[in-house]
Amino acid sequence: MYSRLHAFINQYFNMDRNSKVNQVEEQIEEDIGFIEDKNKFDINCKMGRKLCVLAFLDGRTKLESQTQFRKNMNVLEYVHKESLKRNKPTSFAWVNATCHV
Repeated sequence: MYSRLHAFINQYFNMDRNSKVNQVEEQIEEDIGFIEDKNKFDINCKMGRKLCVLAFLDGRTKLESQTQFRKNMNVLEYVHKESLKRNKPTSFAWVNATCHV
C-alpha cells in the first residue's frame, strides 16, 4: 500500500534501510510545524521552492491515539533530521487528520 511512498522517500532522501545511518544526534534547527489553518500552511509550505512533507496524524487525546501519534512523529522527526543532514530544501509539517480532513 505504501510502496510508492517508500520508493519516493528512498529516492529523494537516499535512505536505504540496509545502509548504516550516522547515530550521532544532531540538533534539529527547524520545528515540524502544526498546520491548523491556511496561514500556517502558507508559512510552512509555500516559503521558497521546497518540497513540503505533510503528515496527516491522529491528534486525539486517547492513550492509544497518543501512542500512535508519538510513533508517527518519531518517523517524521527522523526523516526531517536526515533531510537536514543532506541539505535537502524540504519543509515538514503535520495536520490533525481528525479535525481537518
